[in-house]
Amino acid sequence: MLLSSPHRYWQIARWSLLRAIPILVLNTAVVLLNTVVHFHLAATTLPISILGTAVAFYVGFKNNQAYDRFWEGRTAWGAIVNTSRTFAVGVLDHVRAPAGSEATADVVAAVHRELILRHLAWVNALRCALRREVDWYLLGRLVPASELEEAQRQPNVPAYLLRVQSQQIEDLVERGLVRGTARHLDLRACIRLLYDHQGTCERIKNTPLVPHYTAAATLLVWIYIVLVPFSLLNVLEGETTIWAAVPVGTLIGWLYDTMDRIGRLTENPFENQPADVPMTALCRTIEIDLRAMLGERDLPPPITSTKMVLN
Repeated sequence: MLLSSPHRYWQIARWSLLRAIPILVLNTAVVLLNTVVHFHLAATTLPISILGTAVAFYVGFKNNQAYDRFWEGRTAWGAIVNTSRTFAVGVLDHVRAPAGSEATADVVAAVHRELILRHLAWVNALRCALRREVDWYLLGRLVPASELEEAQRQPNVPAYLLRVQSQQIEDLVERGLVRGTARHLDLRACIRLLYDHQGTCERIKNTPLVPHYTAAATLLVWIYIVLVPFSLLNVLEGETTIWAAVPVGTLIGWLYDTMDRIGRLTENPFENQPADVPMTALCRTIEIDLRAMLGERDLPPPITSTKMVLN
């Protein structure tokens, strides 16, 4: 995710100005054809202006749809953070040894740790799945070897880990370590919410913005960029003023092209690109919070930004 900073505007300019080079060449070529070769290609201004307005509306609407996808993904991960904390608190408060039980405090603490570490495995497995990555080494540090071996055979590792969590909760109910319907249902509700959050992320990942929709926006933008210098020839007449069409046409084309590219940067929020949802940082935030709840003192450091980009 891109973070705001006083230098961000310059970085955006560097990122987009290279795209202005072909637009500059196009505008210069049109003016040269008109002044040197005397090949008059001027077009009337009104139709081009109407086209520019229509393209701006189309690109703006497309960018709104792209940002909605990013924001829905970020909202889903915000809900994952909150539900993770709720689940960990539920585990610590609801899983306890009743009076007269053979379960010792060490056994209960081991159950707490197993459930919470498996949840951390689920969070990181979901992050990797959304980015089409695999990190078995990380998962191997969080779940038992038998579960890791079974997870490697599963088509959907995060869903498998939630299934194991659900099975263990039911086992704890049978053993009497989770007593009372309310406590049982509270833990079950957390599992259901985690499934919902995972499904939301998978829907966004597996249902991209319609490619034809994005391609049409780019095509319309470049049709407009090509036509702009021809319309400027009628406005900026004269041997001296006509050369103003080069910077003016380049600036207009650069603005439209930048608007189109910004929309494409945000339409797929789980691709591990600079403008995407910072899932790595969010996973680390969850890990810090949950390990602190377990009473650990040697906590991992938060993920920090690199060149104002938070992954």
